[in-house]
Amino acid sequence: WLAIDLAARLKMVKGTLFVWIKRGWVHLVRQMPGYRGRVICWADAEELDRLQRLRQAKHGWWDPPLPAELTTPKAPPTPTTGA
Repeated sequence: WLAIDLAARLKMVKGTLFVWIKRGWVHLVRQMPGYRGRVICWADAEELDRLQRLRQAKHGWWDPPLPAELTTPKAPPTPTTGA
């Protein structure tokens, strides 16, 4: 996913998504070179569901800490080599 597209899919501002990437809540695949290079993230259907639940969770400074199952992304698939 391009970060801007993932943010749109989750109905959130891209700045919040970048904070999540920085916190390690979203897998960053790579950032394209150059000034304002595009940011590419990884998320499958299961990850989209987790991110939507994270988006809906209350997480103000006065709320209890977010549960690990919402803030811990699953490992992306590893590339396989052809036989």
